[in-house]
Amino acid sequence: MRENEYRENKTVSEKRKRMNKNKRRQQIVRRRKQMLMIGAAAAVIIIIIALVVNLSGKGKNDQNDGSEEITLVESDITQLRILSFDTLSINESDGKVSAEQFGNILQDMYDSGYCLVDIYDAAYTDSEGNFSYKETISVPEGKKPLIIIQRNVSYAQDNSSQGLPSKLIVDGGKLVSEYTQENGTSERGNYDIVPIIEDFISKHPDFSYDGARGVLGVSGENGIFGSGFDEAKEVIDAVSNAGWHFASIGYGNDISYGSEFSIMSEDVDKWEKEVESFIGETNIIILPKDTDIGSWAEYKDTNQKYALLKEKGFSYFLLAQNTTPYMIQVRPDYVRITFYKINTFEDYNAAMHPVEQEGEAQAEQPAGGEQQSVQPEGETQTVQPTGETQAEQNVQQ
Repeated sequence: MRENEYRENKTVSEKRKRMNKNKRRQQIVRRRKQMLMIGAAAAVIIIIIALVVNLSGKGKNDQNDGSEEITLVESDITQLRILSFDTLSINESDGKVSAEQFGNILQDMYDSGYCLVDIYDAAYTDSEGNFSYKETISVPEGKKPLIIIQRNVSYAQDNSSQGLPSKLIVDGGKLVSEYTQENGTSERGNYDIVPIIEDFISKHPDFSYDGARGVLGVSGENGIFGSGFDEAKEVIDAVSNAGWHFASIGYGNDISYGSEFSIMSEDVDKWEKEVESFIGETNIIILPKDTDIGSWAEYKDTNQKYALLKEKGFSYFLLAQNTTPYMIQVRPDYVRITFYKINTFEDYNAAMHPVEQEGEAQAEQPAGGEQQSVQPEGETQTVQPTGETQAEQNVQQ
């Protein structure tokens, strides 16, 4: 009898925790929309003033005033692209995407019609925190959906010696990277994912739909954003307020969740106690070291690792899986998503501008519901098409 009561109480506790995290997400979304509404109201006031000026003959402006209403369309979920990047290098490197190359990548995606969407738009969520599959995702007319992930924003202490930015800071109200040169002097600028995207959106607001940003993986061994947790509070708040979502990527940089349960459990507990208390609750986890916690079959409570992560409140599971181009697996308790892992500029071109083989026919896609692919144990997944036609011109390095 006590065992049944324990199980019931545990189930209620898990459900309550998931609901609390989803409520927090909804609050963030509401806050973002409120900010957009304030901005829209300010834009209306400016337009009215401009009209008054024009009517009074004090000035003329033949430019489009930007007041056109955005028309939303439903894009097929298979059009969603999910790309992840590591810390950018300052200069071009064979093993890293450089800051300059990443700027070119953003421009290429923008020119190709992509815009950022929120990761929580990848599945439906009901009032009780249960998920259901979506066949489409809303985007402005003429746009295609995109999600960007940075796998780890807890910069290593030796980053500068490797030609990498060492810190993210707030400077004059702007998020910028700090880079320490070999002679010990520091420079500040747009050297990594967050400041480059923030700067790009400031110039191209339509690259972000409804204020969307991306997902940032946070580990624990090196603090966060290159600073100790206490010192990083200002940056954490600024990044969160900009619309970025934090995710766990495990506490230790060398821990794989494909290892023994006891090792994983210790790492999960440590991350919850020492990291989540600073960045706030999150239900997103980027599985460390690209190792899943089970087969492609759906997660079940009999999976000890999944049961632990579910108890900790995680319900979005992100996994690098370049060999299987794309998957969204949706169950009432979780969403599992694979992404392209972009390590080099060539990886980006291979993912976004693959060269079609002559005479190779596109695989016919089944209509409706989750799409099928060949995989072990008969599990179901949504598969992204392997071939968009190559753009007329790839991004120039």
